[in-house]
Amino acid sequence: MSSISIIGSGGMAAAIGGLAVRAGHTVEVMARDAAKARGLAEQIGPGASTGIFGAAPTGDLRWIVSDPVRYVVDHAAGSHRKLRSRFISRT
Repeated sequence: MSSISIIGSGGMAAAIGGLAVRAGHTVEVMARDAAKARGLAEQIGPGASTGIFGAAPTGDLRWIVSDPVRYVVDHAAGSHRKLRSRFISRT
């Protein structure tokens, strides 16, 4: 199965992460607020972990689920090549 990195901690991130884990994927959750990221990973359940916001996402697939997206893009500028050709969704 694939690994998925989700940048964001809101309802859309929870829905995507929950569906991904139930389908057998591992999920990395990253958010500006580390406590929210940990809480979401715990809510998603086994198969979910937290990553360090601003570090390069480790997942095979990467979802940016944030409003506004510019906050994430600003912090991910150092890993822009790794984010290219991936999914970006605004909530």
